[in-house]
Amino acid sequence: MSLSSQSFSHAVPQQNISRENKDASFKGNLVFPGC
Repeated sequence: MSLSSQSFSHAVPQQNISRENKDASFKGNLVFPGC
């Protein structure tokens, strides 16, 4: 999902992406159903 990915990266700073990525790992189903 490039659209969701872009929106997410724009919403969160690059540094925080790593942190959010870990959160998204277990929250992925709620945040990104596609991933």
